[in-house]
Amino acid sequence: MRRHYARLVGVFAADKVPGPYQGFVRHRAFIEGRELQGGEEVAVLAIGGTSSFFAVFGDTLDLERLRQELDGQRAQLPPEEEGALLRALEAQTT
Repeated sequence: MRRHYARLVGVFAADKVPGPYQGFVRHRAFIEGRELQGGEEVAVLAIGGTSSFFAVFGDTLDLERLRQELDGQRAQLPPEEEGALLRALEAQTT
């Protein structure tokens, strides 16, 4: 089974997510049963080889859960992208 690799597109405030990613962010918020707040951090991952994106909310980031959810989509977050995600979220909070 072919695996797709996820890469970090960027970390945005929920109210500043670029247009092409907004639907993915809203979808993720719906799945998590959350209401989007303007300034909350959301990371957007591109799923390579597809036209899909995956949103991750900074305040609930759980790497193990993220790995499992990506695995369900036949995707994985390479270690260097995992590090980039953590660094980008940390930079947003400092």
